[in-house]
Amino acid sequence: MCLAIWLSWLSLLGLVSARINVTVQKYTYEVFTGDDLTLQCSIVSDEGLDSVHWKKSWTVIYSSDSRRTDYKYSGSTTAYPSLTIHNVQIYDTNYYYCCGKKERKEICSRWIHLKVKQRPKVTVSRTSYIVKAGQPITLTCEIQPASTLELVYWTKLGHGEIFWSSLGRRLTSLYWYDGSTLQNPSLIIKSTKVDDSGSYTCVGRISDLDFQSSPVRLRVHKPFTASVLPNDRDIATLEGMRLEQRTCISRDCGENCDIQWTLPNGEKSKSDIFTEPIRQADAGKYTCTVRSMDVEKSKSFYVSVNYGPKDIALSPPTNMTVREGRQIPVVTCQAQCSPSCSYVWRGPDVRKYSRPSGTLSLGTATKSHAGVYVCMAKNDHGNLSIALNVNVEYGPTLISFTPITQSYRQLEGYMMEPIRCSADCNPTCHISWSKDGHRFSSNGVLALGSLDRSKDGTYICTARGGNMHINKTITVKTLYGPRAISISSSGNLSAEEGQRISIGCQADCSPPCNITWAGPNTDLAFRYGRNLIISKAGREDNGEFVCTASNQYGKKNTSLRINIHYAGADLRVIPDDIRYSIKEGTAIPDIRCEATCNPACEISWHHDRTGHVINGRTLSLGKMERSKDGNYTCKAANSQGTQTLNVSVVSLFPPEVLQDDPLNTSYVVNIGDVIRDSFSIDACPTPHAFLLYEGTEDQKNISIQEEQQRGSYRTIYSYAISNITYSDVGIYTLTVSNSQGTFLHKFSIKIANYGSLPQEGGGAASIPFLVWIILVAVVVSLLLVVAIVIISKHNKERKHKENGSNNFPFTGVHNNVLYNPAWGAQSLEPPQQGGNHVVIPNTNAVDDASTRPNDVYATVSKPGTTDELTATGPSDVYSVVVKHRKPERRSQRTEQSPSRTTNKDGLIYLDVEFVSQTDTNGTDQVVIHGAENKCEYGEIDFSRKATVADGDLKE
Repeated sequence: MCLAIWLSWLSLLGLVSARINVTVQKYTYEVFTGDDLTLQCSIVSDEGLDSVHWKKSWTVIYSSDSRRTDYKYSGSTTAYPSLTIHNVQIYDTNYYYCCGKKERKEICSRWIHLKVKQRPKVTVSRTSYIVKAGQPITLTCEIQPASTLELVYWTKLGHGEIFWSSLGRRLTSLYWYDGSTLQNPSLIIKSTKVDDSGSYTCVGRISDLDFQSSPVRLRVHKPFTASVLPNDRDIATLEGMRLEQRTCISRDCGENCDIQWTLPNGEKSKSDIFTEPIRQADAGKYTCTVRSMDVEKSKSFYVSVNYGPKDIALSPPTNMTVREGRQIPVVTCQAQCSPSCSYVWRGPDVRKYSRPSGTLSLGTATKSHAGVYVCMAKNDHGNLSIALNVNVEYGPTLISFTPITQSYRQLEGYMMEPIRCSADCNPTCHISWSKDGHRFSSNGVLALGSLDRSKDGTYICTARGGNMHINKTITVKTLYGPRAISISSSGNLSAEEGQRISIGCQADCSPPCNITWAGPNTDLAFRYGRNLIISKAGREDNGEFVCTASNQYGKKNTSLRINIHYAGADLRVIPDDIRYSIKEGTAIPDIRCEATCNPACEISWHHDRTGHVINGRTLSLGKMERSKDGNYTCKAANSQGTQTLNVSVVSLFPPEVLQDDPLNTSYVVNIGDVIRDSFSIDACPTPHAFLLYEGTEDQKNISIQEEQQRGSYRTIYSYAISNITYSDVGIYTLTVSNSQGTFLHKFSIKIANYGSLPQEGGGAASIPFLVWIILVAVVVSLLLVVAIVIISKHNKERKHKENGSNNFPFTGVHNNVLYNPAWGAQSLEPPQQGGNHVVIPNTNAVDDASTRPNDVYATVSKPGTTDELTATGPSDVYSVVVKHRKPERRSQRTEQSPSRTTNKDGLIYLDVEFVSQTDTNGTDQVVIHGAENKCEYGEIDFSRKATVADGDLKE
């Protein structure tokens, strides 16, 4: 994109010849929000155009070869490149570019700056005003935003601009206008005139553009009055009389006045009134109304037409029937009268209830309210009457019996006399007898005759009147001794132990019999009325229970048998022992399981380990074997449930190691190694284990971790001896024992023969970092590799000449620096071909025992066919020449280890000094000093070879 912009500018400057020429008419546009704007652009191309597109801050917003659906932009084709932006908003403010494209060539115009300003909003609070001439008025107006206003002015339809202000100054010669500043555009008309009526508009100007409000209509009117000729006094007259005509006028209203009458029936009339004889319908209010410019004045008077009462009526109607005890509706008496009538009521005790307004309120109906009531309406011109008939219904009340007895209790065979029922009612009541919902008699007489049990019960006398009724009852009871006795359980009853038992006993007796119970366990039986309740049945409740019913006329009884079922109880084993710990091979006594049940239980034994089930009471196991240990469950079961009892059998035997888990008898390890091992032991009871060291030093115990395997006799023992040293060499005895015996196992630990030096590994941690660097610098490295080889070869030849007579290829000696031994130097052996070992430090390693084996080692050796001394490894490294010694037992060493010191790379070294000595074989050696001595160290240059005499190169 940057390249395209650069080429476009070069094209405009004429530095690059282009076939596409893009021109724009304007470079700056200023518009208001909501407008539609077209950015003008023309493009001329010798070979035509593939597409035209527009950019906003160099982001493509519209292209002629794509379709858009947001309708924000339109236009901009290859023939007419101009772009139309619809409904411009503030966020459209930016720099735009018109671009033409042909194949890969794109030419863009210079920037077009679009600035969008907020469209002013001109509002008025009211669009219509009506005011009386001479009063001031303020036509309110508000323009937002006000900060950009340049001018505010008002126009009047037909008169143009009438008042305007600029930069806070009022510019006008019309003194009766005021206000209308940039800060407050509202217009004040100080003293209104009729000529001020019209349509006004508030206008604000910004950048030579005018924005106007909705039209504001002002109407100014003169004061005027309404009059009635000859006068506007109220009129009172008789129906049929002729009245003087009256006229509605206004002497001070202008030409545009509207004058009319409003009649009592709501009709409108512009003519004079009272031109015809007066009628009753003409009574009411008459209003003279004068209207001008939505302002009206009026005068009113009333006409009353007098006549005597007519059309008298009652509400509710003239006849009514009311139930006693209910509310009698209020009756209103009304008649047409002018002037208004007065009303008088006459009737039974009517003075207590009448009202002057013509209403009759009798309240709650009683028998005394029944009768005829008369209402009279009267005024100065006559009177008129109307009658009301009130019928009060009551009853039935006061039911009575003859004879008056209401309860009869007699022996069977007694002869009952007839019973008569009567009541007071209006209208006459209907009387009937019924029993158990069935009508027994309809003439008011009850005749039962000779008594027997079928005639027992309650007899109801019902008196009905209208929609009401009342009842009165008598009871008849026949007396006798117990006829039949029964219990709620048919036959014998079976129940479970602990169950709640409830048995009902009843007998046919009159009067009711006394119920008693007897049984095998009466102390536990509780009687509640007719019921026998055993809250918690037990085996002691087995047996027969008897129910007895008796009254003064006789006695009877009945019985049933209760059978209580219960699950196994008193579950026990013989012998009375539930835990057996027996040595393998010893006989196990027979075990018998006993239980008490109803019905009889089935007894069986279950072995939890094998799942084997033995039916019967006796468990015979014979001699003890390991496979027979575990839990044996005795189960006693019947239809009522199951009871269980556990017997545990444990096999005792000494510790045994598993045949498939052989123990290691010898461990051969290196210095610093870790020995970890584990073994499994079966034993019961659980054994205890310990490991004893039998070395040359004081004997010591080594802890053993043990893990018991759940659900078995197996225990897994594990031990670990870490960071093996010479002091750990020796014989170890493993002892596992319990009460049944002991298991012993011995093993030895030895240090392996001296091996080779560790392989290079210190750089592994930095591999990801090196790979990243190599990927970045691979091109540079390939270009420099040839130069590096040439320079390296030149340095080797120079150093060979300077140091050709030296026995050791050292590039320099650094004095007075103290180093500690490199890790593991004591345990290294020289290569089979001879030579000296040189330690190359790993600068990425941390001074930690876990990282020291990662140090890099290089070997200086004597080639087999040349006199040259060769070396492997990097140049300019710190070296340590190690003199190998015969390994010693740690227990035999009494010297303390030398103190440790680190160099600038954080590595630990022994101090070494390079001197010339001759041992018994005539070989030059190096001397290794303790940490308390200072010594020299050298830098070895592995990029060169030194030529020495045959006699100077020693092993």
